[in-house]
Amino acid sequence: MKAKLILLFLLIFVNSGWGFFNEIQVDPEITGCGNAGVADAHNTFSAYLNPASISFNKSIMMGASYNHNPSIPGYSITSVAIKYFQPVPLGFIYIDEGIENIVSQKRFILSAGKLLFSSLSIGINIKMFRIDPSGFQENDNDPLVKSFNAYQYDAGVIFQIMPHLRGGIKIGDISSLDYEAKNRKKYNIGLNGDLNGFLLNLDLKIMSSYYNNNEDIQFFIGIKKMITDYINFSAGLDRLNFCYGAGLMLRNIGFISSFSLNYGYKFLFGSNHSIGVRSEF
Repeated sequence: MKAKLILLFLLIFVNSGWGFFNEIQVDPEITGCGNAGVADAHNTFSAYLNPASISFNKSIMMGASYNHNPSIPGYSITSVAIKYFQPVPLGFIYIDEGIENIVSQKRFILSAGKLLFSSLSIGINIKMFRIDPSGFQENDNDPLVKSFNAYQYDAGVIFQIMPHLRGGIKIGDISSLDYEAKNRKKYNIGLNGDLNGFLLNLDLKIMSSYYNNNEDIQFFIGIKKMITDYINFSAGLDRLNFCYGAGLMLRNIGFISSFSLNYGYKFLFGSNHSIGVRSEF
């Protein structure tokens, strides 16, 4: 019975390669917009949704966030991201997700991109995972709960459709784990536009189901509005889960061109609260 519970937990934890709840809350700005943003390029963590976004930022960006769900004791996510433009657009994201003293998943994501034209960018993510379910371990000889590694990759493109409208496509491996079919991939298609001062993100994700040969289609939508020069609000739907967020931005603080403090909320298995900071130099 214990072995079945462990395997079930691990299947949920790594299923689709996106974490404990499929789309994890990696950053409050993304969370507040319903985890939509395949065609968005303004965020420090944008490469998490599409590596091609990294080529549109011509500055150094750094960010960190923390996510907590009080309904799941010990569950949290800590994320750190860095984006650097010169001499080659590169980015690094570190994510530590898990339930304290039970199971953890550490991710190391290296992103690289290239701006082919002023309106076209391509990019790739190389993702390495370290999964440690040692909290289930009764003894050192238990073969079901050993730590193990996995890897994935994503390839993406972002292109300008109109002056205020971008499109984005990302294709990614689901997992390198043996129990998952090697041909399982997910396809993300998105639009990002500025409509009368409202930033709108619309995403569609298509992925083959783990349980059968059917295609699983998911929708994500988010909208963000700058209320003043310093304050923004956002709201969205992550599939059928309601999200909202708020942010405070300060500009030109010494050598820092912008600094923002952000909050994001998503209801899924209880209330997920995310806070984070972002700086641009």
